[in-house]
Amino acid sequence: MRGGAFWGQVLSGRLPVNFFQSDPFVGSARAMINDGSSTYHGLEIEVRRRFARGLALQSNYTFGKAISDYDGDENTLLNDVRPSSVRDPRYSRQEIMPRQQFNAYWVYELPLGAGKPLLSAAGPWQKAAAAGQVRDLVGTRDIGGSLFFLDPCLSAFLGGACTDASAPRGLLTLPEPGSLGQLGQTVYFGPSRFVIDMSLMKRTPIGEGKDLEFRWEVFNVLNHANFNVPTQTITNSNFGQITRT
Repeated sequence: MRGGAFWGQVLSGRLPVNFFQSDPFVGSARAMINDGSSTYHGLEIEVRRRFARGLALQSNYTFGKAISDYDGDENTLLNDVRPSSVRDPRYSRQEIMPRQQFNAYWVYELPLGAGKPLLSAAGPWQKAAAAGQVRDLVGTRDIGGSLFFLDPCLSAFLGGACTDASAPRGLLTLPEPGSLGQLGQTVYFGPSRFVIDMSLMKRTPIGEGKDLEFRWEVFNVLNHANFNVPTQTITNSNFGQITRT
């Protein structure tokens, strides 16, 4: 520098001691920083066809632009950083953000199986239909004064008369050792849940930055009973019964 070294400029009062470094007495430091700034603007267009006649479509297009003083999306651990008060305020296009993006997907249900034009007769390809058969048999019901969601007669280990004439007795059984069953995961969903909560509040300022609040809250205003899932082990004597809310 003209007129002497940096410290000479500081001692003479021409430059502040932290002109280059926020803390000039720190030789190096480790810092976790996330001080980037960015903006993003985009145009989004979506076209959707809801599922009908075995076909569903959805596609979307995005035209966007992101500018930032840093390119990335993560915190960075910097080792041996000299803490500086100088920051680059310049913005540029952010490489991590694509300028144009197009996505599309479709679902097509093959016309095969029961109720379809092809292969509608019973066959080995329809073994998975048992899942749908179980779904048609679920629902809350009173059996002997107890609440059930699945008829116990569906278990091959319990037997008994079926309350639903269309229910196949002994439908559910254990697979042979070393083999897999026909039902998949999450064959049916349990009872629905419906809750209305309500709250009434009165907030009164009692000073700068302080409030006094009275709150009255009521949970499940209608006192509606929400039942848990039933016992699902087919060898259990309580199979199909709802024992908890």
